[in-house]
Amino acid sequence: MPLEIRSIIKQDAEQLIALMKEIDTQTDFLRYLPGERNTTVSRIYEIIDNSFEDILVAEIDNHLIGYLIIAGNTFAKKKHTIEIVLGILEQYRGQGIGTQLITAAERWAQSKGIHRIELTVNTRNTGAFELYKKLGYVLEGEKKHVTLINGEYTDDYLMAKLI
Repeated sequence: MPLEIRSIIKQDAEQLIALMKEIDTQTDFLRYLPGERNTTVSRIYEIIDNSFEDILVAEIDNHLIGYLIIAGNTFAKKKHTIEIVLGILEQYRGQGIGTQLITAAERWAQSKGIHRIELTVNTRNTGAFELYKKLGYVLEGEKKHVTLINGEYTDDYLMAKLI
């Protein structure tokens, strides 16, 4: 069962939304609580049609197992910068899929003339933090008490890579 990394197409929209909602139940480190996400098919279509945004998906046997959102900027002073958000089903983590998604995002960014890729990662999410470090992302700062997880305030690292 070969892994395919590619840009999302409109036919994937409903499966992607279901994937996002499933991943939301598997981690405390993404923005949404289970059931809180309200991403719509029309929003996915907007991203597909937008030249400064994209969603890359990881697919095995016609099933989406991970995604990487690329959010660009329309402001002239920040058009060289994107932010990425990564999500992978729990049973597929630690198998190099995140590395492949991030590498594909970096290729996408280079093709668009992007110079800076930014992300945030919860300080407790050591697996993701180590992955980003391994791929050349550097720690630029820390935001205190950004996320409330199980009744406790947690911090986020700000990380970036220049390409």
